[in-house]
Amino acid sequence: MLFWVLVSILGVVAAAFVIVPLYLHRNRSASDSRVSVNVDIYEERLAELQASFESGDIDEEEFAHLKTELQKNLLSDADDPEQAVHEGNTNYRGVPIAAALLVPLFAFLAYSDWGLSWGAIQDHRIAEELQSQDPHDVEDMGGTVRRLEKRLVSQPDNHQGWYLLGQSYMSMGRHEKAVEAFQHLQKSFPEDAGLLAYMAQALYLADERQFTPRVEKAVSRTLELDPRNITMLEIRAMGAIQSGRPEQALSDFRAALAAGAQGRRAQMLASVIGRLESELGIDSGAQADGAEDEVVSPGGSQRALSIRVEVENGLPITGRERVFVFARAMNGPPMPLAVQELDVADLPRTVNLDESMAMMPEMGLDDFDEVQVVARISTSGIANVSPNDFEAVSDSIDLTRDNSMITLHIKDRVGEL
Repeated sequence: MLFWVLVSILGVVAAAFVIVPLYLHRNRSASDSRVSVNVDIYEERLAELQASFESGDIDEEEFAHLKTELQKNLLSDADDPEQAVHEGNTNYRGVPIAAALLVPLFAFLAYSDWGLSWGAIQDHRIAEELQSQDPHDVEDMGGTVRRLEKRLVSQPDNHQGWYLLGQSYMSMGRHEKAVEAFQHLQKSFPEDAGLLAYMAQALYLADERQFTPRVEKAVSRTLELDPRNITMLEIRAMGAIQSGRPEQALSDFRAALAAGAQGRRAQMLASVIGRLESELGIDSGAQADGAEDEVVSPGGSQRALSIRVEVENGLPITGRERVFVFARAMNGPPMPLAVQELDVADLPRTVNLDESMAMMPEMGLDDFDEVQVVARISTSGIANVSPNDFEAVSDSIDLTRDNSMITLHIKDRVGEL
């Protein structure tokens, strides 16, 4: 309400800036025009009187009397211009007033949620909701995403909305839907390397981290536009390992490191490169700073968590449900940093989480120091949480220290913890 009150006040002020000067200008113009016409008439009539006097049609006394009457009429019109102004302005005074009313009305219909919703504040609210919600809360975040989808049906050119939709699907683990959103954007921005990179990541995750033909095509196209894209080089290197081409993988990992990888990511790349060089019998010389004597398998990390997952006897489950064990940052995005999936029939079981299980680059255990581990029995069979699920949640875990086995005993429904 405060927003609309302020908008109304500003609309009135803006209209005043247009109407008042225009109104005053019309008054002055009409008045000046009327005086000019009266002067012309006076001069014309005076010339006629002068001609009549010179021709002898009227005498000097009559000429003087008629001239005096003309002068009185001219002065009378000059002293009372309001009538002339009113007559000259009657047909035009409503035009600026109508324009001042129609412009705010059009703006309201164009930009409000009750009209065309061009740039409506609702888009901003949806974006804020999506950024603050847990992607595993299927009812909460799923409802917001459906609202965004509904808006985009009537706004196919809302590029920011489509980008937000793709990112939301990525956070929720609905990678195939994320691919569709990014493909829609790609039609408008076919040469945008950043957008292509997001689509390639979505394809890679949708295809269960396999370097399928469509993933290869997307990665290759992205690297054509941006040869130093670290994530694309890493994905292509992992594809080379999967296809038994360690030399190509080594080349791509080296290129990723040289492209500017920093921090733990650079350490991981240096370790992977060292491992591949050792396997290929290549003398690598000194390893990168911070990676001495560290051997990490491709996609692995020095950070790992061991979780013992147990389930309470007597829970109302069928035994065919899926169990999702994941770590998430205590102070960071709600997206899981590492995920393992198994059958509830396999419990009790010990699960290991490490950097290789990250859903997205730079969003793994290596990138956050304080995490929380969750073990969830999904009654729906999907990762998104529902009220009928059961879960156990750990306390905060400091990854900068050595951690012993973490035990999670699942016995409570979601929301009852």
